[in-house]
Amino acid sequence: RGTVIEIYIDGQLEGSTAIPANYNLSGTSQRNAYIGAVTYQPDGTIYKLFSGLIDDTRIYNRALTQGEVLFLQGQTTPVAKPF
Repeated sequence: RGTVIEIYIDGQLEGSTAIPANYNLSGTSQRNAYIGAVTYQPDGTIYKLFSGLIDDTRIYNRALTQGEVLFLQGQTTPVAKPF
């Protein structure tokens, strides 16, 4: 189980946040997820809407590997892993 939520846009990591190890997305205290909108976390009100077209949205029930994200982006060449 991971401890970070990551958001990718066009194959690029746009944001991430640490979460507690016992975080439960199915809990009753969670807010709805919106695509193309930002919500104010304390009360869940929508305050910013995307103006444009959204053509490919995916939500997975597991964390994708870096290779899977790159494949979805269309990059098929190996990625250097500097460790």
